[in-house]
Amino acid sequence: EQGHKHAIRILNVLKGYLLHPKQGRTDLDTEKENLVLNLSLVLIASLAKFFDKSSEATLDIYERIIEMLNIPNKELKKSISKCISPLAKLLEAKSKKFMKQLIAMMLKTKDLSTLTGAAFAISGIVKGLGLKTIEEFKILDTLEEQANDKLSTPYKKVALLN
Repeated sequence: EQGHKHAIRILNVLKGYLLHPKQGRTDLDTEKENLVLNLSLVLIASLAKFFDKSSEATLDIYERIIEMLNIPNKELKKSISKCISPLAKLLEAKSKKFMKQLIAMMLKTKDLSTLTGAAFAISGIVKGLGLKTIEEFKILDTLEEQANDKLSTPYKKVALLN
């Protein structure tokens, strides 16, 4: 009860910042501003366990943190991955849709940052939905295929096993 009330208050402050990041601020350059925006979103996502799963805001936050996984910062990707787990439990159907998209993305992309981002997202979804997800989406079979594929680039193999 208390957690929900405080989470909503914090969410409103952070949402205000996300919607109007430069309002009243002149001291942030673009790189710092992007970092603050990303960290704000991670904080919001970590509060997701207090949200109503039927809320449009919850789905929007989930979609935005999945999109954020293309950023090059590995530590931020790890934080995002941890935030994905409770959201995956909360929004199981959407998580399964994301899982299909992420696996397809991993198999098509040649960008290392995108590969590792997708790997972190998949690990967060698996943690949230449980080990049955590995079998349901044939993740181990896909990893084995990619590891044995002679045409697959070496960094892709590393990213898949990351």
